[in-house]
Amino acid sequence: MAKVIHPDREQNPQLREKKENLMKQLSNARDKMNIAEILYIKVLIDNIIPENNVSTSFSDDSLKRFVKIIKQKICSCSKHRCH
Repeated sequence: MAKVIHPDREQNPQLREKKENLMKQLSNARDKMNIAEILYIKVLIDNIIPENNVSTSFSDDSLKRFVKIIKQKICSCSKHRCH
């Protein structure tokens, strides 16, 4: 996704600004391992740059990483509920 929204190659100033904002959001979401935010950003990208829908699909490795993070978050939530 980062390649698609990287603003450095964008010549349209309005689209460049949107891409800069999306890139910041994506970086923040990755840092926090916020899967929901990453998926939401993908939807935004698909709406802003519809011709790149295929390019912003997730690889199997990314999906496996997402599942692992989600499982960890579920375990963490379960432990907090028990105490």
